[in-house]
Amino acid sequence: MIAHRYRIFSIVSLLVFIADFLSKKAAVAWLEYTPHLRDAPVVVIPNFFEWQLAYNKGSAFGLFQNMESARIWLSIFGVLALFFILNLIRTAKDNQTLFIWAISFMFGGAVGNILDRFSEGSVVDFIVFRYYEYAWPTFNIADTALCIGVGLLLLESFKKEDSSNKESSDETSANEASASETG
Repeated sequence: MIAHRYRIFSIVSLLVFIADFLSKKAAVAWLEYTPHLRDAPVVVIPNFFEWQLAYNKGSAFGLFQNMESARIWLSIFGVLALFFILNLIRTAKDNQTLFIWAISFMFGGAVGNILDRFSEGSVVDFIVFRYYEYAWPTFNIADTALCIGVGLLLLESFKKEDSSNKESSDETSANEASASETG
């Protein structure tokens, strides 16, 4: 029987990848091949939310856009990250649910962006949040999944920290109680 962690990992990663893949294909079909939408943002909520097609040759937030070797280094780093995540899921315990969900989101998002980088030479981004003239860098579903994964990892680390603090305070209380009984 397949371990619980592998089922969660496979399903979540695949769903994230499919959502990212289909949303990028739809964005390109709609925003690039519709003449009046090609060069202008599609305003969904004025001064807050837009669709605008961008091809990111760099990394997150458009970093390394003009670096000639960025595609190669980012692709190598991405593939290494995938192997690292696969090792994490292999060594995870079935009861580490939050951790499993976190690396599943990260894996699905990473595969989506790496596939773009290998097949297109850049990553398709199309979601823009803004507050009037201040705009967040354009991103996609894969980027969102990566951020969700990192956020879940942070929650997991706080959870571990809280439980270890609780355990150490329980030990301290037990030691103090034992000392007062014998003292």
